[in-house]
Amino acid sequence: MQKFLDRLNPEMQGTAFALFGMLTFSIFDATIKHTMHVMGFSQVIFICYAMNIVITGGTGVVQKKSFRPKKARHVFTIVTINVLEQLCFLTGLKFLPFAELFVVILATPMAVLVISAIFLKEHLHRNQVIAMTAGFLGALIVAASPLLFPSGADAGAVAVAPHAAWIGWVCACLNVLFGATRICYVRKYAQDENLFALTLLFFVALLLLSTAEWRSMTWHFSPLVLLPLASGCVIGNIGLFAYLKAFGKTKAPLIAAAQYSQIIWALIIGYFIFHEPPTLVGLAGSALIIISGYFLYLRQQPAA
Repeated sequence: MQKFLDRLNPEMQGTAFALFGMLTFSIFDATIKHTMHVMGFSQVIFICYAMNIVITGGTGVVQKKSFRPKKARHVFTIVTINVLEQLCFLTGLKFLPFAELFVVILATPMAVLVISAIFLKEHLHRNQVIAMTAGFLGALIVAASPLLFPSGADAGAVAVAPHAAWIGWVCACLNVLFGATRICYVRKYAQDENLFALTLLFFVALLLLSTAEWRSMTWHFSPLVLLPLASGCVIGNIGLFAYLKAFGKTKAPLIAAAQYSQIIWALIIGYFIFHEPPTLVGLAGSALIIISGYFLYLRQQPAA
């Protein structure tokens, strides 16, 4: 692996790290979705983020990182928004097909541009407006594909409760809104905040929220049930380090564009793991999202 990376220039190395990170994040999310079929929602969150706290906290101790945030007010706001964003994502993961959820969520960069233009007074270029329109239409097409092909949407292990898919669509849209708000808030007020402390506090907040249903949790299950989730947590944390390393290798727009590769991973995982066949309409919407990402990140000047 190292020999392969040595053959690449730093920019290509950064892109490779970012793509690897996106793949691991998709695998991690797939293990959560898989575990939700055999365990309760709150129970999965509790176990998942307990594992993440151990892995992330242990890594921080070994690397002697600071656990102290800089400004409590901003940290509280960011963590609160992030928790709402993640709860919406996990709920969407429960009620929606894997690939369709990711296509909608990848409309977040478009929402960031809109919010930053309104509240941060950032100027929008013509290409950005075109890209946002294409991305919105792509997400809309994917959202409409289950209505046009209901038999395909119901095939396989689509969700825990396919009849309540509307809950997933609402949560997916709210995830986009909360995600864009969090990014713009950090850009405006907390660019120099301790990201390691923010991540750990975010994990702790989700862990504490999940304990609200502690009494309803049942712990009579085989330890083998936890193996996929534990593996996903480890793989996801490895991917996080690769993703962060990418920022030291290449430009931020290329790293941001790598996020759109999650559509490809989601389609592959959805088809082979959850038996969710993609429709032509859904694939067309995904293509629009990818094209919009190209114009948003790869065709813009660095200042944009």
